[in-house]
Amino acid sequence: GSFASRVNHAYRLCLSREATEDELAICRSVFDKQLASFQTTPESAKAFLSAGESPRDEQLDIVEHAAYTVLTSMILNLDEVLTRG
Repeated sequence: GSFASRVNHAYRLCLSREATEDELAICRSVFDKQLASFQTTPESAKAFLSAGESPRDEQLDIVEHAAYTVLTSMILNLDEVLTRG
């Protein structure tokens, strides 16, 4: 899927709504910065994704996977998610 469709899917799962245009722009900026960082040092993407109990899906691009993982963590830590009740 497209970047926007992936972000909106995450927002719907976490917040029961889609991201605003401003939120999409912020998410794009964060993702692009993380992607560039992991592309510079792919070994850091591998190290980052090695945490946790579940094995990584080896069919996914490791750099993109790591950048989306950072973005998803950011979304999960939004005040709106944490205080949703």
